[in-house]
Amino acid sequence: MRLFLILFVLSITHGYSQISGIFISDTAVFSLQSRQLTQFVNRFNNEDPQFKFEEKFVDGINLARKKNLVYLLNLQDTTLVYDSLTTQFIDFVAKSNNANRISYFDSTWYAVANCNITYNGKSGKIALTLKPEGNNMVGYKWSIVGVEPFLSIDNIQDSIINKLSPYNNEVNFIDLYHFFNEKERQLNYISDDFLPDYLTLLVYLVNAGNIEFHGVNNIIYYFFQIENYYFTVENYVRPNVASSGWLISSIKQMDDKSKGYLIENTLFTKY
Repeated sequence: MRLFLILFVLSITHGYSQISGIFISDTAVFSLQSRQLTQFVNRFNNEDPQFKFEEKFVDGINLARKKNLVYLLNLQDTTLVYDSLTTQFIDFVAKSNNANRISYFDSTWYAVANCNITYNGKSGKIALTLKPEGNNMVGYKWSIVGVEPFLSIDNIQDSIINKLSPYNNEVNFIDLYHFFNEKERQLNYISDDFLPDYLTLLVYLVNAGNIEFHGVNNIIYYFFQIENYYFTVENYVRPNVASSGWLISSIKQMDDKSKGYLIENTLFTKY
């Protein structure tokens, strides 16, 4: 089945494409492009009426769905295309006995929006993690659920004079005064295990007028719905090329525990 994938990919070229012996015009190339994420989802689920190939099953694998999935790869990434894991993933999703679908209403997919900002007058970037929230009663929305650490918070190691001594409780913690009045030494009075909540910090800085938003630079979607796998989707703008639009950019094999670790430590939100 891996040979099928390689031969299929090799048949796709710029301008005109030849797939299964059929030449595809520029108009057809345009229609193959996955221009919206909704279109990507429909094709992934084999539910796009414009891409209903004749169904044929080999070893329990729906070749029509497999063809749709191959179209959704970033075919210009040869490392992705020729990786045996890619073939393994596609075969798993395309098996007729697997209910492998993705949906906007799932709770296990995320968008990371890489944004351009200015912070205290200086240009910078910030990565926000968003996910759909809601239900059929109240409706759905995208919500910011995490933010990549965007400030360097160094634990300043100063002399014992700038810390709460072991006996400070005997004087009613009088040195707490320094925590509230000496900003440059605040971290000396906080636990070494302190982990800042960057989303709360971001909300504060935005309301204080310290951060200005200047648009989204790019978006990466993370899909965790498929058992023992996750994959990312990115937008590739390539005029006159069939492999263009929202396409699979990476595929990883991963169990639920590892997915949770990645979500908490890469997307910076609760699993």
